[in-house]
Amino acid sequence: MLAYQSLQEAELSLGRELTYAETIWFNYSANKSDYFLFCHNIIFLFFVFSLVPLPVLLMELKMSKKNVDKFKIQPKVRIPKADMFRCYKDVMMMFFFVVGPLQLVSYPVIKVFHCKWGYDKIHRVHHEFTAPIGFAAPYAHWAEVLVLGIPSFLGPAIVPGHMITFWLWIILRQIEAIETHSGYAYSLALFHHSLSSFSSILLGQLLPIEFSVCNG
Repeated sequence: MLAYQSLQEAELSLGRELTYAETIWFNYSANKSDYFLFCHNIIFLFFVFSLVPLPVLLMELKMSKKNVDKFKIQPKVRIPKADMFRCYKDVMMMFFFVVGPLQLVSYPVIKVFHCKWGYDKIHRVHHEFTAPIGFAAPYAHWAEVLVLGIPSFLGPAIVPGHMITFWLWIILRQIEAIETHSGYAYSLALFHHSLSSFSSILLGQLLPIEFSVCNG
């Protein structure tokens, strides 16, 4: 839910008029909960995944082989339409039954860590470094490491693979976490950790603003 109760309040706080796009987003999201807005992530993923491959797919199906083959890495390979549809269907089912539920579960967990009790008892440890460094990526309370580490190990536990594959997965997860906490402006990591200089009560008040910035 946005931190502002009206368009006028938002414009007064920003010191300018809202753009047309900002006005549309405000009117849509002002009275909706953060959790409801968070659920839009999976819809956005569906939308992007469905649209981005279409130009190349249409080029493959509609344009002449002579014009297309010179750009193909494997010009002699033709994927049947049935296989294309099966690929799309299988991926969408994975999004719906795997990625979607994980999205719905992850948000409440993060909210618990940022409420007054969760922040004071657990999550404050992770925010001791208000100007984070790469080594601080896994710096957290043992309970937080345990809970947030479950997704990283759950997949390999359910579907065991080669040890090298497992190591590569762990390396990728570590690199992603280290980059996010590097302290450099590659992402919103610095903004996220800058909030921790406030008390947990004020942090709870700022969380809707943080969410709005990320999704506005």
